[in-house]
Amino acid sequence: MALAAITAAGCSSQSAILTNDSGQSVKCENWGFGIIGAPVAMASQSDCVKKANEAGYHEGGKPAANASTPTAQALKPSPAGSLGLAFPDGWQIKPLTDAQRRSGYAVVAGNITTDSQVTVSAAQLQGITDRDAYIASRRAAQESRLKEATHSEIADISVNGRPAKQYQVTGVVTEGVRMTYIETWIFGQTEVVLVNAWTTAPNFDNQRAALQGLAERVSGIQ
Repeated sequence: MALAAITAAGCSSQSAILTNDSGQSVKCENWGFGIIGAPVAMASQSDCVKKANEAGYHEGGKPAANASTPTAQALKPSPAGSLGLAFPDGWQIKPLTDAQRRSGYAVVAGNITTDSQVTVSAAQLQGITDRDAYIASRRAAQESRLKEATHSEIADISVNGRPAKQYQVTGVVTEGVRMTYIETWIFGQTEVVLVNAWTTAPNFDNQRAALQGLAERVSGIQ
């Protein structure tokens, strides 16, 4: 299990992998920035872990030998040292925790002015035999962390010439704030990169273009 939290300067970053007796794994990960984002992330992480515990998932479990499907367990994180994101003005990059590095994170950042946040992470592409099924499972995982969750269809797009899939998920986090996430999965030769950007739902339409555009600014995909 990897778990870390930073609360200084209004930032909270938490990640945990929990496993059940059958070897299936789920990941709870939440990051928040600013007066609203940080406490919301902490509450959302606690709620995610609680729901996972109720479903039979616990930290420190050992995966079973036959638990190998990408929809059943988290893919192996990819070394993300080469990944970067060329931010426009207004974004503040946060230091990565050891847990985030082990989980394949390359970028964690927030924009106080637009009340927006983004993370960039990578996992090894090996093991994904059905991309549509895998991305659908990731969308479902995001929904499971929210109340009153809704989602868009998964769109097949191209990001800088690479195949990618994108969708939105909206729902209420533990503290009652409605958030909208736009997740873009970019497929490289050996890894799949997730650009996860979000803001409050009432603010999303104003920030939609800017948040979507962040995926185009990612470099170093293997």
